[in-house]
Amino acid sequence: MRTHFLADLKIDGQAETLAQYPEFDFYKLGRVTTLRIESPHVDSDSRLTLEAQYGVSSKVEPRIVTLCFSNVRYARLPTFAPFFFLNELEIEDVRESQLERICFQARCYGQSDFEVHCGSISIQSSAR
Repeated sequence: MRTHFLADLKIDGQAETLAQYPEFDFYKLGRVTTLRIESPHVDSDSRLTLEAQYGVSSKVEPRIVTLCFSNVRYARLPTFAPFFFLNELEIEDVRESQLERICFQARCYGQSDFEVHCGSISIQSSAR
């Protein structure tokens, strides 16, 4: 089942993030401030890490959420002009689909053409 609520997913960092933001919603992600792709060797698994603003309001300092997609098997990134937003991000646990080494699919259903298929996802949140 596809979801945009963190409480519905079993990923690393879930409990800690929900302790800070009990109703964490991936739809509230905003501008991506950092994007890093790591692939140390040709035969090793890739990792895609991004930081995005969360629940931006003019009254509070932006909160930053870090998402780390490990064992990336497929990634489609949007055009940078000069940045992009993650809006309407939904994540689906696809372990039962028996796709080779793919446990999660993350995709933006809003304005951004972002999609990742990976083995695991972790989340961290912080204020900046």
